Amino acid sequence: MSKTAGGVAKTFVKTQLNGVIHYVFSIKNAPGKRKHNHLELLGGKIKPGEHPLQALIRELEEEEANGILADRIRAQEPEHQNTIQIGKRPYYIFDVSISFDDYLNIRHSPKESLGFKLVPEPMLKRVDFQQKLTPRTRTILKRLAETTTDEPA
Repeated sequence: MSKTAGGVAKTFVKTQLNGVIHYVFSIKNAPGKRKHNHLELLGGKIKPGEHPLQALIRELEEEEANGILADRIRAQEPEHQNTIQIGKRPYYIFDVSISFDDYLNIRHSPKESLGFKLVPEPMLKRVDFQQKLTPRTRTILKRLAETTTDEPA
């Protein structure tokens, strides 16, 4: 088993609107679970034999119906910006930028998501916003804030 298998690849998808950086979050589709209808970063678990970037592309293909996000990741070929440990799992955090037109054209896959939400960067640290996040996404943002003075990743 590769050392990244069992880990998680997540990405901050960012765009600009009126000169302000905004982040794209997925609205979690998990009926009957506490995290249902909460916001989360896009991405997911790394399968055996996958590199974190490969896992991220696969997850984005599952989460976004038009393939725009996966295509942007392929084109940008980003390295993960941070690795944080949450429990026994390493989380590989990527950054990807998309145009605002791309944001307008992405479509969620109903099995995975209830939709996408665009959040202005200044909102990320607000307590009322943090309460709308899945617990894992909240932990990721907190850990990243502890390791850097820059915004999220």
